[in-house]
Amino acid sequence: MSRLAVIAAAALVSSACWNPLAASDDITYTVTGTAATVAVTYTGPTNSIGTSGDVGLPWSKTVRITKGSTIHLDARIVSESGCVVVEIAMKGSSPRRSPEICGTKGQVASVSSSN
Repeated sequence: MSRLAVIAAAALVSSACWNPLAASDDITYTVTGTAATVAVTYTGPTNSIGTSGDVGLPWSKTVRITKGSTIHLDARIVSESGCVVVEIAMKGSSPRRSPEICGTKGQVASVSSSN
């Protein structure tokens, strides 16, 4: 077998074993509370920043995030008043949850974690 054939075969075996899904995790973001509307900011796929403005509660979203990333979720009260709690959940770990934040427009609940 030629050297080129051996290199090509090794590359084929190597690429067949690599699973890009193993390098990422599904993260579920959840926002609950009594506030009528909130503006949500979260870590999105490829460590981008995702936003959902003026959403009602409860709100949730699941995204696939690269393993080893620092992930973040916050919710800012947009309505005149209310309470809000944010939570990050990932398979195999206990959810990370913010304390309940109650107040007027502009108050923010926030939580961070690493996957």
